[in-house]
Amino acid sequence: MLESLSYVCISKINTLFSRIRSIHWLLDTDYSIKKIDFRTNKVLFESDPIVDPTGTFHFVHMREFQNFIFLMDEKEGLFVLNNVGQFVKKIDSRGATYFSVLGEDIYFLKDNKVHFFDIFTEEINTIEVPQNTRFVIATDEKITLIKDKTLEVYAFTPRQ
Repeated sequence: MLESLSYVCISKINTLFSRIRSIHWLLDTDYSIKKIDFRTNKVLFESDPIVDPTGTFHFVHMREFQNFIFLMDEKEGLFVLNNVGQFVKKIDSRGATYFSVLGEDIYFLKDNKVHFFDIFTEEINTIEVPQNTRFVIATDEKITLIKDKTLEVYAFTPRQ
């Protein structure tokens, strides 16, 4: 029953009809991944635990993108799973607390650099940012740096 589930992290599936279908990915407390339709309260899919359930993990962000599931752990990095919850690889993002997507890249802020990781070629590009940058939003035309008390917007062209 859906009401009895406790979870660690949840992510909305990024599809055209996700608002209508209300389908979400959920990381359960046993570290299994579940695909849930909240409209019908049905578990559509459940994986085995993706990590050792006796381990200590601190997952802070989760997202589905390009048929992969991405789970960010501050200390372990960014776990990449396929659409049936099987481990594919881990991206070194230790210390980062958030990631987003741009084109075919996953990007995150770490060590005063924005790291752009191409999920298909595994190519990594970085851009240095000022030390007091707390958060970054990148689009195909601009990059926004959110600092302690200011917001700075720059022209930006992602790699082609």
